[in-house]
Amino acid sequence: GVEYGGENPAVLTISDDDGNEIEEVQLFDIATNEEIHEMMINKGFERKSDVEIVEMKAKKQKEAEEEQTRLAMEREERREARSRKLQEKNGEKDNDKREIKEPDYYIDENGENVPKHDEM
Repeated sequence: GVEYGGENPAVLTISDDDGNEIEEVQLFDIATNEEIHEMMINKGFERKSDVEIVEMKAKKQKEAEEEQTRLAMEREERREARSRKLQEKNGEKDNDKREIKEPDYYIDENGENVPKHDEM
Protein backbone atom coordinates (compact mmCIF):
# COMPACT_ATOMS: atom_id res chain seq x y z
CA GLY A 1 0.00 0.00 0.00
CA VAL A 2 0.95 3.65 -0.28
CA GLU A 3 1.39 5.62 2.95
CA TYR A 4 0.99 9.37 3.15
CA GLY A 5 2.13 10.61 6.54
CA GLY A 6 1.50 14.34 6.69
CA GLU A 7 4.80 16.00 5.82
CA ASN A 8 6.57 12.69 5.25
CA PRO A 9 7.13 11.61 1.64
CA ALA A 10 4.91 8.87 0.20
CA VAL A 11 6.21 5.31 0.46
CA LEU A 12 4.97 2.33 -1.58
CA THR A 13 5.20 -0.88 0.46
CA ILE A 14 5.27 -4.03 -1.68
CA SER A 15 4.16 -7.22 0.06
CA ASP A 16 3.84 -10.86 -0.97
CA ASP A 17 0.55 -12.78 -0.97
CA ASP A 18 1.01 -13.64 2.72
CA GLY A 19 1.37 -9.97 3.67
CA ASN A 20 5.12 -10.14 4.27
CA GLU A 21 6.82 -6.88 3.36
CA ILE A 22 9.20 -7.34 0.46
CA GLU A 23 10.28 -3.81 -0.36
CA GLU A 24 9.61 -0.13 0.29
CA VAL A 25 9.86 2.34 -2.59
CA GLN A 26 10.23 6.07 -1.92
CA LEU A 27 7.81 7.75 -4.33
CA PHE A 28 9.05 11.32 -3.89
CA ASP A 29 11.88 10.58 -6.35
CA ILE A 30 9.40 9.74 -9.12
CA ALA A 31 8.29 12.80 -11.08
CA THR A 32 5.73 11.55 -13.65
CA ASN A 33 3.02 8.94 -14.02
CA GLU A 34 5.00 7.27 -16.81
CA GLU A 35 7.97 6.86 -14.44
CA ILE A 36 5.63 5.32 -11.85
CA HIS A 37 4.23 2.91 -14.48
CA GLU A 38 7.77 1.98 -15.58
CA MET A 39 8.87 1.40 -11.94
CA MET A 40 5.83 -0.81 -11.29
CA ILE A 41 6.53 -2.93 -14.41
CA ASN A 42 10.18 -3.22 -13.34
CA LYS A 43 8.97 -4.50 -9.93
CA GLY A 44 7.01 -7.27 -11.66
CA PHE A 45 3.55 -5.71 -11.77
CA GLU A 46 1.43 -6.02 -14.89
CA ARG A 47 -0.14 -2.87 -16.28
CA LYS A 48 -3.82 -3.26 -17.06
CA SER A 49 -5.39 -1.73 -20.13
CA ASP A 50 -8.17 0.82 -19.73
CA VAL A 51 -10.65 -1.85 -20.90
CA GLU A 52 -9.38 -4.32 -18.29
CA ILE A 53 -9.69 -1.67 -15.56
CA VAL A 54 -13.29 -0.87 -16.58
CA GLU A 55 -14.11 -4.61 -16.65
CA MET A 56 -12.54 -5.14 -13.20
CA LYS A 57 -14.50 -2.23 -11.74
CA ALA A 58 -17.74 -3.51 -13.29
CA LYS A 59 -17.08 -7.01 -11.92
CA LYS A 60 -16.39 -5.63 -8.42
CA GLN A 61 -19.55 -3.50 -8.60
CA LYS A 62 -21.61 -6.53 -9.65
CA GLU A 63 -20.11 -8.63 -6.85
CA ALA A 64 -20.85 -5.87 -4.31
CA GLU A 65 -24.46 -5.63 -5.53
CA GLU A 66 -24.86 -9.43 -5.35
CA GLU A 67 -23.47 -9.39 -1.81
CA GLN A 68 -25.91 -6.64 -0.82
CA THR A 69 -28.78 -8.65 -2.31
CA ARG A 70 -27.65 -11.78 -0.47
CA LEU A 71 -27.41 -9.91 2.84
CA ALA A 72 -30.84 -8.34 2.30
CA MET A 73 -32.33 -11.78 1.61
CA GLU A 74 -30.71 -13.20 4.77
CA ARG A 75 -32.12 -10.30 6.82
CA GLU A 76 -35.58 -10.92 5.35
CA GLU A 77 -35.34 -14.67 6.06
CA ARG A 78 -34.37 -13.95 9.69
CA ARG A 79 -37.26 -11.47 10.00
CA GLU A 80 -39.72 -13.99 8.57
CA ALA A 81 -38.40 -16.72 10.89
CA ARG A 82 -38.85 -14.42 13.91
CA SER A 83 -42.35 -13.57 12.71
CA ARG A 84 -43.26 -17.28 12.28
CA LYS A 85 -41.85 -18.08 15.72
CA LEU A 86 -43.90 -15.29 17.28
CA GLN A 87 -47.03 -16.46 15.45
CA GLU A 88 -46.43 -20.02 16.65
CA LYS A 89 -45.94 -18.78 20.19
CA ASN A 90 -49.13 -16.73 20.00
CA GLY A 91 -50.91 -19.71 18.46
CA GLU A 92 -49.88 -21.85 21.44
CA LYS A 93 -51.36 -19.25 23.76
CA ASP A 94 -54.61 -19.32 21.76
CA ASN A 95 -54.63 -23.12 21.88
CA ASP A 96 -54.09 -23.03 25.63
CA LYS A 97 -57.17 -20.82 25.94
CA ARG A 98 -59.26 -23.21 23.87
CA GLU A 99 -58.19 -26.21 25.92
CA ILE A 100 -59.41 -24.79 29.23
CA LYS A 101 -62.02 -27.19 30.57
CA GLU A 102 -64.64 -26.66 33.13
CA PRO A 103 -63.48 -28.14 36.41
CA ASP A 104 -64.89 -31.52 37.36
CA TYR A 105 -65.54 -30.31 40.89
CA TYR A 106 -67.32 -27.50 42.65
CA ILE A 107 -66.68 -25.73 45.88
CA ASP A 108 -69.31 -26.26 48.56
CA GLU A 109 -70.43 -23.77 51.20
CA ASN A 110 -67.52 -24.84 53.46
CA GLY A 111 -64.96 -24.06 50.74
CA GLU A 112 -64.31 -27.72 50.05
CA ASN A 113 -63.75 -29.16 46.57
CA VAL A 114 -66.53 -31.60 45.86
CA PRO A 115 -66.39 -33.85 42.76
CA LYS A 116 -69.18 -33.34 40.28
CA HIS A 117 -71.28 -36.34 39.40
CA ASP A 118 -72.64 -36.90 35.92
CA GLU A 119 -76.36 -36.51 35.85
CA MET A 120 -78.26 -39.40 34.34
